[in-house]
Amino acid sequence: MVGGPHPPRILVLNYPNNPTGSTYTADGLQALAAVARKYDAVVLSDEIYGELHFEGRHVSIARYYPEGTIISSGLSKWCGAGGWRLGTFFFPKQLRWLLEAMGAVASETYTSASAPIQYAAVRAFQGGMDIDRYLVRSRRILGALARESHRRLTAAGLAVAEPHGAFYLFPDFGPLRERFATRDLMRSDRICNALLSDTDVAILPGLAFDRPTDRGVDGPPGAGRFRRRQGPVGGSEPSAGRRHRHRFSGELLRAGARGGRPHLRLGHDLVEQSLATQRASSPSRRFSSAVRIN
Repeated sequence: MVGGPHPPRILVLNYPNNPTGSTYTADGLQALAAVARKYDAVVLSDEIYGELHFEGRHVSIARYYPEGTIISSGLSKWCGAGGWRLGTFFFPKQLRWLLEAMGAVASETYTSASAPIQYAAVRAFQGGMDIDRYLVRSRRILGALARESHRRLTAAGLAVAEPHGAFYLFPDFGPLRERFATRDLMRSDRICNALLSDTDVAILPGLAFDRPTDRGVDGPPGAGRFRRRQGPVGGSEPSAGRRHRHRFSGELLRAGARGGRPHLRLGHDLVEQSLATQRASSPSRRFSSAVRIN
């Protein structure tokens, strides 16, 4: 991966996904792994929602590409410990050099996690029947909420990817564009403000996930269903490198489409911050956080 025939690349996966709740099939992960191996790409696999796969069947891409995959996770999501920020990275031995470099940078950024969080982490990572029962119940409740929300939203005419994990949905209001135009609700932030005002339900707008705003209801139908981030590290790139990059991008998208939606994006943990801000500004309002629709 260093000194090889291809320029350095990193592919960021997040699954089960924020904000769609979608995930990859085993076939899709194998296809993505084959492309990443072909181009010597490092895969940063954000699996912080892995334990919240509704069927308890989360599969890591590290199973198919162990030598090039870094798995990131943490306590706040699967443990239901929002605000208890302790993240983890699992590096293969082949990427020891990168682990050491990241450790050097981290040492100049922060000292350590607080003592209460460390004690909580020790208990969480010990596992046991209590943790297992909690996860089974969490998956059951989150799955039921997600499926019912998906059913109601699709019945209302919205386009929504079927969720398989985590606690998010990402509805596309494009099919109702004409109806929303009559109320001047052609931007997701306006829809969110109207929902908050009329129903006391707080959700995040598509603008928070870089949805375009110039074509009504944050873009054309289907826009924002995936985001991709890839490219060489460094400055200018010759034309041959650009052609190589485009081949890499195309193969990634085809691989993702084989077994799951390609959600190649950097994760953004915006929901808790948004809800906290809105609660602080309107303490008398009721906010629904059981199902977070992003």
